[in-house]
Amino acid sequence: MLDAKSKKITIGFLVNPIAGAGGPAAHKGSDLGETRRALLAGEIQARSPSRALQFLNTLDELPECRFVTAPGKMGADFLKQERPGAYHCVDFDLPNETSEKETQKVVELMLQASIDLLVFVGGDGTARDVCSVVSDETKSGGKKVPVLGVPSGVKMHSGVFAITPIAAACVLNEVFSGELVSLVEREVRDIDEAALQKGRVKSRYYGSMWVPDEVRFIQSVKSGGVEVDELVLADISAEIGERLEDEENQDALIIFATGSTTQFVQQELGFPGSLIGVDVVRAGALFAEDVSAPRLESIVSEFAGRVIIVLTAIGGQGHILGRGNQQLTPKVLRRVGRENLWLVMTKAKLEALDGRPLLIDSNDPELDRLWQGLVPVVTGYHDQVLYRLGGDFSGGSEEG
Repeated sequence: MLDAKSKKITIGFLVNPIAGAGGPAAHKGSDLGETRRALLAGEIQARSPSRALQFLNTLDELPECRFVTAPGKMGADFLKQERPGAYHCVDFDLPNETSEKETQKVVELMLQASIDLLVFVGGDGTARDVCSVVSDETKSGGKKVPVLGVPSGVKMHSGVFAITPIAAACVLNEVFSGELVSLVEREVRDIDEAALQKGRVKSRYYGSMWVPDEVRFIQSVKSGGVEVDELVLADISAEIGERLEDEENQDALIIFATGSTTQFVQQELGFPGSLIGVDVVRAGALFAEDVSAPRLESIVSEFAGRVIIVLTAIGGQGHILGRGNQQLTPKVLRRVGRENLWLVMTKAKLEALDGRPLLIDSNDPELDRLWQGLVPVVTGYHDQVLYRLGGDFSGGSEEG
């Protein structure tokens, strides 16, 4: 159990400064060369800086703890704004361009500083780098240091992340308020590139780490694969096809979000369908394929009519926004409107959530709060259910 009132606490705080840049750019990850080139050219921005500040802004004042962090953009820049005087930097020369080597070295230095908990801001790639050090007994000294991920990446298959930056802060707030929070071992997973080349989104196991377990705030490991019941998916596709034939929707702009379910729907309707991309359909034809966030924002801003988003949830986790579909930016979502979300899932996929709500993590906490509530989910032909969207972890209203 974690009991903050038993001692002074030292928290390691690490930020991957390029995490999340690949999602809005439709690059599928931030560890790719094209993403790094776009970042250096100023064409795209990482999500991790804003996510780090969201986390720190929500964190209570914690006079009984101190932070150990990396210099500059890997941590100190953010603590300098939010926790001046409450942190110490490890002795590390920060290069202009960071990679997994810098992440691993900083984690190793933090462990040497005897941290009690490591908070890292990043995605699955960052989780892999952290795990490679934390789970190595020669580097960790045999101590099982718990970790908590602030979700800022593209894919987010691992079970070591909170569901949002605000939820991550809520976990620590509970610990420091004297709540006894259990520790559980959670898997670190990342996308299997070999399977992706064959058209399958499948995650690969890379290890495990100990995580503070608060079921409202910590996400599950992503379940992969196409739904086994293709008859149900065919019924869902028929429902979407019939809706698109309605007079009010014939001139609409249709955005198909990422995922095997939405890809299935697209293919049933006669479109190629990107597996991990966002596609746009207009007037019964493919208008744009695998678009980036800037391109999508431009398309919807220039279109005067109704815009509809067809999307699904990540199996096992329940995220409908903010995991692998960051092309759907808050600007796009506000233009579309909550009422124009067509959420498609099988009942089996909903039941697998075991009553947990669907989740939204758009990187705009106010939008996330406003869109909480009950949402219709298409589960078959002329068949839909109402399901809860959003957990009340931010203290806001659930009315949407």
